[in-house]
Amino acid sequence: MKIEAGRAAFLAAVLGVCAASANAQETFVDAIKAGTPILELRARFEEVQQAGRANEGEQASLRTRAGWQTGKWNGLQALVEFDDVRDLAAERYDSGINGKTSYGQIFDPEVTELNRLQLSWKANDAFTATIGRQRLNIGDQRFIGSVAWRQDEQTFDAVRLDTKLGAFQATYAYVDHINRIFGEQQDWSSDSHVADATYAIAEPLKLGAFVYALDFDRPGTAAVRNQSGLTWGVRASGNAQAGEVKLDYGARWARQTDYGSSRCCQTNAT
Repeated sequence: MKIEAGRAAFLAAVLGVCAASANAQETFVDAIKAGTPILELRARFEEVQQAGRANEGEQASLRTRAGWQTGKWNGLQALVEFDDVRDLAAERYDSGINGKTSYGQIFDPEVTELNRLQLSWKANDAFTATIGRQRLNIGDQRFIGSVAWRQDEQTFDAVRLDTKLGAFQATYAYVDHINRIFGEQQDWSSDSHVADATYAIAEPLKLGAFVYALDFDRPGTAAVRNQSGLTWGVRASGNAQAGEVKLDYGARWARQTDYGSSRCCQTNAT
């Protein structure tokens, strides 16, 4: 994909829709003013002992997250959010991009970046559409998720559609770019499709099906392309009460094959 220009236009479109709405209706300006600030500070310390590394990895860091979420206007709601991650002590860890390879690996580099920039439209209780840089936490996040326990959260430049009709709910997303946890230098371009559906028969049993057609082509290395693949499967989950104990259970079956960039370049099955 023609990534840099395409991604810039993709995110600019989100701001453009917001601006057009504000110019057309002063009530959207009121919605902005009536919005909610986002402010979060999270300190973290991690220590890693890693085989083959001469020194333990140690990192003390602080993440500052700041932004604004507007109120709703005709079903529209916008959000902008920035993240800043700073070390609180000397770098004694290998972030994957700082060159300190004698230390244990801790993938929380210092970054300042746009974490989310999204516009959502809720047509009714059954349908919501979201465009822009956003979180995608699908199912149990085994395949698609924000890796929220890391300081630099993983977000997605995507178009997402959600529907909910009674016991049935489904999500489809087209993903153009993945803003990974390792800093912008290791982000991936994407031409991927994600679909997930669930039907709740009753509280003790929910049935689901999913298709993840993931295609990564930049950076253009075999290691990145080999992460492309087509995964599809079904799952069942639920919970039950046994006296004062609540039991959660689940089962999943999935199959993976080559897809997209992996078709031409994969050397080993994954």
